[in-house]
Amino acid sequence: MGIFQIFSGIYVYQILLKQGLSANQSLSTTALVIALLHLVQAVAIPLAIWIISKKGLRFSVFWGNIFLILFLITLNLAQFDMIFLIIASILGGIELGFYWMAYHIFFVELTDDKKQGEEVAISSSLSAIALVGAPAFGGLLISYYGYNVLFLAMIVLVFIAIIPLKYLPKQEDRMSISIWKTALALSPKKEAKSYLALTGQTADQLTSEIFWPIFAITLVSGIIGIGFMGSLIALFATISTLLTGYIIDRFGPKKIIKIISSLDAISGLTRSFVTTPMHVFLSSIVTSVTNQGQFITLDTIVYERARHEDVMSIITQREVAASLGRVIFLIPLGILFWFGMPFPMLFVITAVFALTTRFYPYVTPKDKSYAA
Repeated sequence: MGIFQIFSGIYVYQILLKQGLSANQSLSTTALVIALLHLVQAVAIPLAIWIISKKGLRFSVFWGNIFLILFLITLNLAQFDMIFLIIASILGGIELGFYWMAYHIFFVELTDDKKQGEEVAISSSLSAIALVGAPAFGGLLISYYGYNVLFLAMIVLVFIAIIPLKYLPKQEDRMSISIWKTALALSPKKEAKSYLALTGQTADQLTSEIFWPIFAITLVSGIIGIGFMGSLIALFATISTLLTGYIIDRFGPKKIIKIISSLDAISGLTRSFVTTPMHVFLSSIVTSVTNQGQFITLDTIVYERARHEDVMSIITQREVAASLGRVIFLIPLGILFWFGMPFPMLFVITAVFALTTRFYPYVTPKDKSYAA
């Protein structure tokens, strides 16, 4: 998906423009379509939990990839009929629910407290390194051959990724679930800070991945410019990831999240003042560093908590809070855009959300006590 991710918002936005919607109406509808996708993700999570408890993590990942292929097919067809955009949102939501629940549980099981920051950083940086050239390649592919060829390339790559799952050694990867612990972890009253922090994290991520490229495309050299911007972001995100992992293990994620959330809010706010191609690239570099640093730090805190409380319940909380947080962020955003909100105001709103990541409750490895 690295060759398409940075273009996904642009793709949907341009489809809507071709339907005769205004720029603000297209932004609004883009936000609402993505909100539908994440609402379906939240609904799919209980099914993913059942599959993981009965069939295992690998089974959930496999079907996540199958739904990803169906999502890509229908998203490509959305160029020709808008109904496929709705179908794609539903299929994409199911894919996210199945794949990411399994991914995060698997990661918690493989890592430990001592080098949690380093392990999260290495995992993220490996994928980021693979993505360094992908956006630039994707931009060239779209410019010269169109989206049809890009979607075909992605479908082939996902098929290739599925093949190793069949030949992995058989092992017990089913996970039991405690209904009571999961219910407590999902309690809005008890876990208000968790929901707030995860909503902030996902709002920040959505703005960077979906809306920033739409804003930037008018200032850089079209799709090719966006592709090279994406590669630049991936490069600096990799550096930030490795550096953040080292700092987390040295000073602890609780201290780092308070600093990085403030830096992320400030860097994100500067996007409101971008007016030239040079501004776009400089802002993209700075925000990629702070975005990724904040993301890695909060995930480290969540993984530590999951390991010391209950893996299934805390990861379920993370995924439900993240998906519903996106919905809560996107629906009002869609309404505001529809009624004419200027695009730069989005970056002001996102900066406020970025500050909330510091509120996630921290569980220390020694006594499991909470820190304010």
